[in-house]
Amino acid sequence: MRPRYVVFKPVIKITGNYCNLRCDYCFYNGLDQRSKQIIDSSLLEKFTSQFLEMYPGKDVKIVWHGGEPLLTGIDFFKEIVFFQKRFVDTDVSNLLQTNATLINSEWISFFKEQNFKIGVSLDGDQESHNLHRKDSLGRFTFGRVVEKIKMCKESGLNIGLIQTMTKDNMNRWEQDWNYIYGILNQKNWATNVFEPTSTFNKDKDFGITDEISREMYRRLIDFWIEKDDRNLLIRDIDDYVAGVIGYRARGCSYNNTCGNYFCLEVDGQIYPCDRFSTMPEYSWGDLNNQDLKDILLGEKALNFIEKSRGVHKDCQKCVWLENCHNGCTAMLDEDGKYIYCETRKQTFSYLDSIIKRERR
Repeated sequence: MRPRYVVFKPVIKITGNYCNLRCDYCFYNGLDQRSKQIIDSSLLEKFTSQFLEMYPGKDVKIVWHGGEPLLTGIDFFKEIVFFQKRFVDTDVSNLLQTNATLINSEWISFFKEQNFKIGVSLDGDQESHNLHRKDSLGRFTFGRVVEKIKMCKESGLNIGLIQTMTKDNMNRWEQDWNYIYGILNQKNWATNVFEPTSTFNKDKDFGITDEISREMYRRLIDFWIEKDDRNLLIRDIDDYVAGVIGYRARGCSYNNTCGNYFCLEVDGQIYPCDRFSTMPEYSWGDLNNQDLKDILLGEKALNFIEKSRGVHKDCQKCVWLENCHNGCTAMLDEDGKYIYCETRKQTFSYLDSIIKRERR
């Protein structure tokens, strides 16, 4: 059955793969991250006018991504805001994901003035962060990133953190969480599990298997419960708790909304999300010579959305079907089953048993 209505949420890769870091686990590690690529201003204007026209009078969210999006320069972001205010009267929620190394007082003032929401990548304390996040010259980045995080906090700019979990620092997970929570006093972060197939560095052995993933989430839940802090929000735990108590999770991989997000690449190609943007066969269309609405409501897009809303045969009898929906479409095995299926089932069950015990 074709989806009748989809609220599309764009992720704009304004710098393509261009980045000043060379993180081992990056989707684009192994591609050309040195060549400067910035989305054409006329293409940005076309996207802004046509996307906002699709949702008149409604608050919309736009995620700015890369590569490293701050490499475009602050004048480029001023142009982003100019286009938005030109085409719509309501506020647009702008979210930016950055490695933070280029943040300075001018950027902070701009983000605060324009109400940008900022996500910063930090993998934990110095040892864990420097394990995989080095710059293009092979230098460690922890000191620079933490300096910029503290600068943001001291300036009153609220930020969220995104932590990538890897197998090769399993013995340090709790130490990293305690650093983020206790030393940086960060109460809002998300964890991304590095799965083995999501990078071009196939020879690197730091991917997290389903078995390790189950252990990671159990330990993270125990950490969260131990802190007993109602202001502590860890995105994945929040999604799991929402599912257990009957609420809708925010994460797209939990609530069967794959295809709601789309990724606009620097060259104008549009993909279901950035996880598919290295595979030309998944392109929905080219904004350079097509209208945005025609692409998003075209056959390629609707076929992808329709197919992604299906679930694996094993899901039909799973008690957590309505809370998982076979996970992320970009993380399915050859049989079409979510590679972290057991993680989902056991983590939901673990939390469910804790909640039931507390209610008793």
